[in-house]
Amino acid sequence: MFFSIPIMHIRLERNYGKGKTMSINYVISDEGKYLKVVSAGACEDLNQLKEYVLAIHNATISSGQERVLVDETQLEYKLSTLNSFDSGRFVSSIGPKPKKLAVLCKLEGWNGTRFWETVAVNRGVPVKIFRDQDSAEKWILG
Repeated sequence: MFFSIPIMHIRLERNYGKGKTMSINYVISDEGKYLKVVSAGACEDLNQLKEYVLAIHNATISSGQERVLVDETQLEYKLSTLNSFDSGRFVSSIGPKPKKLAVLCKLEGWNGTRFWETVAVNRGVPVKIFRDQDSAEKWILG
């Protein structure tokens, strides 16, 4: 039997003045065959998103895992199309890349996520987005 071991619990928060704060909360854990990230909150800032991506990247390197499943079903993105493009480009610029990166997302925002996926894949990132965890796990373990 294998038990999931949380590697880190992180909250990235940005204050936008007038009491408006956006934050991404996430837990990164080693599931044995892959690294799992569960995220919640909201993001409308590209720099905040880059911090989040780098934290996942660093955890991937330090854990030695080559496969990553990111569950963003509780994360709301409020990024412009240009920021989505820049985010996909940023993900492709950091290395080494995981062997497989599966992103689980909700139906709302599906088109924006598909655009991000296209940008990243066209730049060599082995990423695929999914709506259900079983399909995502099957793909990253296949």
